[in-house]
Amino acid sequence: MIKDVCVRPLEYLPDEWGYVIELLREDWDEYVRFGQAYATGIFPGERRPIGGWHVHKRQTDLVVCTSGQVKTVLYDRREGSPTYGQIAEVVSSGMRPLLVRIPPGVVHAFKALGISPAMMLNFTSEAFNWKEPDEEKIPFDSGEIPYRW
Repeated sequence: MIKDVCVRPLEYLPDEWGYVIELLREDWDEYVRFGQAYATGIFPGERRPIGGWHVHKRQTDLVVCTSGQVKTVLYDRREGSPTYGQIAEVVSSGMRPLLVRIPPGVVHAFKALGISPAMMLNFTSEAFNWKEPDEEKIPFDSGEIPYRW
């Protein structure tokens, strides 16, 4: 796995009315700080973010697939990192929920697998700044990321 990327299996906590899944807790090692929470829907076979890979300078992303199935692809672009240049894939779903922590400097993108739309919940360490976004997008076909979808 890429240095500083964490993957935590999440548990279904059933009761007689259904179940609960704890998605993020402040006492977990993966937690950084709260900036914003949002949901992203991905249609079958599509990739997000739109237009290419995504990377942040300051922001940590914590993502959970809550329905459908998603492949998260990560690329370590941090010079000096012991996993510099490595690719990692994490497949998760609503039936197998995983919390994935993506640190600053790790390039990432998501693809919905299967025949159903996927829903991703994203908890970020920073609120999105519309005037000065902490993001860089890299086109999927740029050749910079050594990965083929």
